[in-house]
Amino acid sequence: MLAESHQTIGETDRFIFRSPTANDSQVVRKLFQLCGGVGISSRQCYLILCEHFASTCVVAEQGNNIVAFMSAHILPERMIDSVRKTLIGRR
Repeated sequence: MLAESHQTIGETDRFIFRSPTANDSQVVRKLFQLCGGVGISSRQCYLILCEHFASTCVVAEQGNNIVAFMSAHILPERMIDSVRKTLIGRR
């Protein structure tokens, strides 16, 4: 469900893109499980992605459901110059 406190990054007719929150971590983990082919990490991993790396990650919602997640992180040795992105999953 989209709470008013979420920052909306972009919007299309079908999807709303926003930064994840710690509350999204369980749904993101379930999305990984449904997609298959991607290693499933601990619950803490998804909590860290959604909370500590929220500024470089995105969830896509359709209706009130999270249907896609993209994670990214800035490499510590190249904080300004580089962002490594990984598409995690889409239902």
